[in-house]
Amino acid sequence: MKIVKYLSLLIFLVLIILLNKDFLSSKTIPIAREILPKNVYEGLKIILKPSSVLSIRENSLGQIEYLLLDTWSTSLDTSEEELGISKSIDSIFDVINNSINNLNNKIYNAEKDNLKLNEILVSGKIEFRKKIDTTFNIENQFKSKFNYFELNSNFPGKTGVSKNTNYIESYKGNLIVVSATGVFSFTNLENFTKSSGNLKMIKSNISEFINYDEFYSESMYGIKDIYIEEDKIYISYTNQLRNSCYNTSILVADFNFDYLDFKSFFKDNECIEVLNEYGEFNALESGGRITGFNDKELLFSIGDYRYRTKAQDDKSLFGKIVSINKNSSEVKVISKGHRNVQGLKYIKDLNMIVSSEHGPRGGDEVNIQMNIDSIHNYGWPVSSYGEHYISNTEILKEAPLHKSHIDFGFTEPFKYFVPSIGVSEIEYLKFNNNFYLLVTSMGYNSKEGKMSIHIIDLLDREKPIIMNFEKRIRDIISVDKKTFFISFETFGGIGILNF
Repeated sequence: MKIVKYLSLLIFLVLIILLNKDFLSSKTIPIAREILPKNVYEGLKIILKPSSVLSIRENSLGQIEYLLLDTWSTSLDTSEEELGISKSIDSIFDVINNSINNLNNKIYNAEKDNLKLNEILVSGKIEFRKKIDTTFNIENQFKSKFNYFELNSNFPGKTGVSKNTNYIESYKGNLIVVSATGVFSFTNLENFTKSSGNLKMIKSNISEFINYDEFYSESMYGIKDIYIEEDKIYISYTNQLRNSCYNTSILVADFNFDYLDFKSFFKDNECIEVLNEYGEFNALESGGRITGFNDKELLFSIGDYRYRTKAQDDKSLFGKIVSINKNSSEVKVISKGHRNVQGLKYIKDLNMIVSSEHGPRGGDEVNIQMNIDSIHNYGWPVSSYGEHYISNTEILKEAPLHKSHIDFGFTEPFKYFVPSIGVSEIEYLKFNNNFYLLVTSMGYNSKEGKMSIHIIDLLDREKPIIMNFEKRIRDIISVDKKTFFISFETFGGIGILNF
């Protein structure tokens, strides 16, 4: 009976590969390793080229894959007497048929999007139009005005629920918008006082540094953040250091509205192989946030790429927040024990570093570092308030996820979220002489604090005020003390929040 299961599973995986070589995500390999005998698993690895595991786990095809895997895992956990082998196989092929239909729809939509994208590239501009004009007044606090502008662009998003993924910064009275696929554009901030306007594109030499196809398509690879300081623009990105081996690097250019001539600013010599000795890989866990720190240095977050033990490895920069000297590119570790830092801010008024990071299943964290002269350890993967996506196996022995940090010598999070909210970028607000953190969130729906801004009083972290936008928030910046620009990625848009 086990042979039938193994054979059926192998056929099932090969069918997925035949449907679409990029359909098999990095999550499938560990699951196959758990279920299949070693010799069958090794054979499967030979069938797969490294590029076969380079698809995003959160895109629409990835969601289908989850459904397929969930269906199969149900059949493995249920006795044959209750379910029956034939019923299991019928169920699997029903889902495979659905996946074919979804794939055809995806191809059709991609063809339409490409036509629209070509029009945008030829015109050199991206239109935006006001869609929402409203106010927030939650619990009679933080009364604010909110405007939302939808972008008429079809640059690929980096998750299946995102129309497009953009990062934003302000520079000399302009909003700078950078797509995760490396398209740069800008418009004057005053244009958002009107009902519509255009973003004008900026040419660049980014393709000289990034020349692998996945970066420019819907995938887990792309721009991870932008930061502008002293007339220089810094961009972090998923760098393919060599074939199927990645890290998170930074390019820099003197800011110019006509052309950005990028040069390498920071590139580590270490990279994570897609098929590595640890056994897992996920480029969504790449970190990549950049923010100002002091006169000489920037702060930068680097994720663990699902190679969990790197976060506690002092010989590795993966799973760390580091400072980088702006002149020499010298690197110093500021904190370690991080999984995937998605928000990073140095609050000069309080001399503290605030970061937000994704936990696994639950356990998103907001961390505060007051003593910036010593290296803090936030515990990942030894301690976390979340749970693993896969069952305990040999690979997780060094990642027990204890529910206390301090008992194991680590720094407790300032705030954690169970279930996860999909934390993103952080800003801060000084309001009525109090300091508040603005913790943004992504997620797939507006329940449980997702798709929102959590306004957290630094003196009362247990009772955040939640502003629900029902849209994934990828980025937020302040242009003055009371005005914040927000990059939404569910439909691709820019929001302006005035307190």
